[in-house]
Amino acid sequence: MIIGGGNFIVTLLILTIKAVAALIAAFSLYSGYQNRSWAPVIVGLFLAAVIWLWTRFCLLFLMWSMRENEFVADAYAAELGYGCELAKGLDAIGGSQPQDSFLRALYSTHPNAHDRIGRLQQMGVPYSRY
Repeated sequence: MIIGGGNFIVTLLILTIKAVAALIAAFSLYSGYQNRSWAPVIVGLFLAAVIWLWTRFCLLFLMWSMRENEFVADAYAAELGYGCELAKGLDAIGGSQPQDSFLRALYSTHPNAHDRIGRLQQMGVPYSRY
């Protein structure tokens, strides 16, 4: 719950920074157009690019955190005694999953089902497909 709330706060912060940066960039572009000067335009575009890159980096961090939360939830299910059933369910939905591209895997909110089954097996869940 704490991590989810923290992710929500960070997401709001990122959106606020992105909105402010967009306003600054738009104002810089407009003032540069009015004054016929390229310096504000370049500064505005630079700020927009930096904020865009920073947002992407923060989103990667948030997605990583969400994937780690899934592993924690799987460990909790295994502690409760539902590890084998969880592995069976993950195997049922994971068998038809195509291999993800690198970027798609980075931005996914859930880890690959086979990775989750592997971690469950490392925790001692006696699951085998065969």
